[in-house]
Amino acid sequence: MSTSSEPGESRFSTWLKGRNFGKQAIGAFKTGLAAVLCVWLGNLLGLEHSYWAAVSAIVVMAYDTTLTFASCRDRIIGTAIGAFLGWVTCYV
Repeated sequence: MSTSSEPGESRFSTWLKGRNFGKQAIGAFKTGLAAVLCVWLGNLLGLEHSYWAAVSAIVVMAYDTTLTFASCRDRIIGTAIGAFLGWVTCYV
C-alpha cells in the first residue's frame, strides 16, 4: 500500500519532490554521470589517458542544455583551429 499523494507515484519521486532539488542538483548529477561514462568508455576502448575526457565533460556541462551545446561547439571549433594552426606551423 502506497502513501504517495498522487496515484501511480512512487515513494522515491515523492521524496525527491519533498526535498526540493533544483536545477543545480540535477545538473550536478548529469555532470557526474557524464564524467563516469567518459572514463568508462575510455577504459573500454583502451585509451591511456581517459580521464581527460571526463575533465572535458565536467568543463562543458552546464545546468542548461543550450549552454552545454554552445560550450561543446566552442571547444570543437577551438580545437580545430588549434590543430590547423599546428599543422600549418609544422609544414610551412
